[in-house]
Amino acid sequence: MKTCLALLITMTLCVSLAACTPKESLENQNSVEPTESASAEQSETPAVSPSGEQSETPLPEPSEAVSQSPSTSSQAPAQSKAPAQSKAPTQSKTPAPSKAPAKPSAPSGGQSTPSVNLTAFYNGLSQFKGDEAPAMMEVEGAQLEHIYPGLSGIQRKQTVLRTAKMSSIAAEVALVEVASSADAQAVKNIFQQRINTQVGADGSTPGAWYPETVENWQNNARIVVNGNCVMLVVSQEANQVVSAFNALF
Repeated sequence: MKTCLALLITMTLCVSLAACTPKESLENQNSVEPTESASAEQSETPAVSPSGEQSETPLPEPSEAVSQSPSTSSQAPAQSKAPAQSKAPTQSKTPAPSKAPAKPSAPSGGQSTPSVNLTAFYNGLSQFKGDEAPAMMEVEGAQLEHIYPGLSGIQRKQTVLRTAKMSSIAAEVALVEVASSADAQAVKNIFQQRINTQVGADGSTPGAWYPETVENWQNNARIVVNGNCVMLVVSQEANQVVSAFNALF
């Protein structure tokens, strides 16, 4: 009986061992295969050479990297040329119409003073009109060269020459318009010589003769030049006459 139990137990163990053996073998096979695949994969990775350099790992050529960086930098300054459009302000040339003010050159012909009516001016002087004014006469003919030596040789546009009829009275008006400034200076010199003669400026006997008359010629004689018009006036109101004459110009 004991022998039968022992056999039965033995058979049961054999069956159980037989049933377990295939599973373990399969598990062992499965566990072995991954190791082999892993080793195979590891064998495919490029090995590092003893010198430390990796094999078969292509690096980008430096020539390509360098060529791309300047290309981008060259494009950036190319856009900076856009400010060249600042040429638009050249439209400021519009002030060119400033040539219009060139018209003031017209007064170049105005070097000769515009003519005024010297006769009308004299006739309007109240200092030589009225009952209390000195009697005046026109200087002409032989008296012209005697009183104003050299004046007859100057071409004149207008001439008004008046002096007192009585030599003891200091009163005279001489108005002359000439064609050029040079002639105007010559007339001024003649009028100044007239004053010098009357007062005896050169040490000779005064042409005015009387001391009071000489004094009036010294103090009340005026010579004025406006352009090509020259005036000599001798009067106690000479300053008023000068103001009226200047107002004509």
